[in-house]
Amino acid sequence: MWSKPVVRRKTKIVCTIGPSTNTREMIWKLAETGMNVARLNMSHGDHASHQKVIDLVKEYNAQSKDNTIAIMLDTKASFP
Repeated sequence: MWSKPVVRRKTKIVCTIGPSTNTREMIWKLAETGMNVARLNMSHGDHASHQKVIDLVKEYNAQSKDNTIAIMLDTKASFP
C-alpha cells in the first residue's frame, strides 16, 4: 500500500572522471550515489584511459535496471 516516493531532481549531477575516480568500483559508487553524467576532460589523459572509462560506464548502464549514466566529452579548446 505504501510506496517509496519517487524523487525527481530538476538538476543533474555531473562528475568529472579523472585518475582518482576511473576505477570500476569508484564509477559504480558515484553512479549509485547520484551521478547522472560522467564528464571526461579530453585535455588531460590519453585516448586509452578515456576509452576505459567509457567502457566502464557502458558496462554499468547495461547492468543497471533503474539508472542510466550519460557520458560528456569536454574537448580540447583550440586557441590561435
